[in-house]
Amino acid sequence: MSAKLNNNKSRFYQLRWWRENPERWRWGATVAIVCLMTVLFAYQNPQIWQNTPTEQLNITSEQSSPSTETSPQNNIDTSTESETNDDVTTDQQKTSHTTDAATAEAVAPEFWQPPALGEWSRSYGFAYDETYEDYRLHDGCDMELDVGTLVYASAAGKVTTAAEDELWGGIVIITHGGGWKSIYKCVMPAIANGTEVIAGQEIATVLPSPNAESSQQPHLHFQLLLDDKPQNPELWL
Repeated sequence: MSAKLNNNKSRFYQLRWWRENPERWRWGATVAIVCLMTVLFAYQNPQIWQNTPTEQLNITSEQSSPSTETSPQNNIDTSTESETNDDVTTDQQKTSHTTDAATAEAVAPEFWQPPALGEWSRSYGFAYDETYEDYRLHDGCDMELDVGTLVYASAAGKVTTAAEDELWGGIVIITHGGGWKSIYKCVMPAIANGTEVIAGQEIATVLPSPNAESSQQPHLHFQLLLDDKPQNPELWL
């Protein structure tokens, strides 16, 4: 047995690289083992190398981004502010409509009177038009009258139009101020353009039915405008 071990030892020492530099190879092996152990230790304990950068990254992220704890509060505040704005807008719209009606009432002439002696035969609004055979807005009120019936100014104002018209026979327009105008169609003007008139003053006479409403009997077509928007005359007269 001893002879066999000696024989193996002699073979190992017979290697040239070991025989020539035994110390260098011992140190190399030691360093290699230490490096291997260090790598194994680092692999099993990665937090040693990662703690510091990760913590720094977390701190930076927290500083640069808003806190999630305050987000619900921010959302609540925004929602509340939005609801408040909606309420304000609704109130403003209601106030606006109320103000428009009040303004119209305030600027309306102090005295309105019917433009002729008779009853309304056709009202304001969308309806079937027999002349044009379709549905459209009838932007005034009609009063069926005999040809030659006198027509009167509904309120004081200034005549801005008094002329014959191919479509309507003749037209008289009176401006009353405050955005109000009264329009008289299907008539023969009996007053000059630019004349100042008072309520109840004679301004025209009724003509035979014009082309615009040829399906009807002779009548007065009467309109009221506020800021050039048609109004229902029956609500004011």
